[in-house]
Amino acid sequence: MAFSSLLLCLGARAESTSDKLMQIEADTMLLKAREKQLDVRAKVVARELEIAAKRAESERVIQPAAAGNPLVHSIEGMGHAMYATLQVHGGALVDVQAGDVLDNGMRVLSIRPNEVIIQNAKKRPVRLGLMPVWPATTEAGAGPRLPPPPPMALPRGSGQ
Repeated sequence: MAFSSLLLCLGARAESTSDKLMQIEADTMLLKAREKQLDVRAKVVARELEIAAKRAESERVIQPAAAGNPLVHSIEGMGHAMYATLQVHGGALVDVQAGDVLDNGMRVLSIRPNEVIIQNAKKRPVRLGLMPVWPATTEAGAGPRLPPPPPMALPRGSGQ
């Protein structure tokens, strides 16, 4: 009978040891999952801080449009061959590209599809404002009207 009680005792110890090992393994997996979760949160916070810093730097470097600066009338081109038409003081329209210097000494730093940046007299970059667009109206005396489009010529041999 002593032998069977010894076997029972060893069996109970083996079960309690395997239960402890399973609990340790479960705790380890839980801790690893929490560590990964904290790592992801830290990466998100770091990325948010990086974006906020870039946004603040952009706002600090590029001053808002100021009175007296030229206004952007239009932007044309593709890739690096971008051109802008600016309305300068007095209402004259001037076509420019990156690197050009205006009569008032301002230098065109860059032209992109959605912005023109110049260097002002204080050597600071400034994003130019857009010219206001007035809608064309069709009522008499209510504003400018667009001329009708020119008639299209039909190709020869079209039957007319």
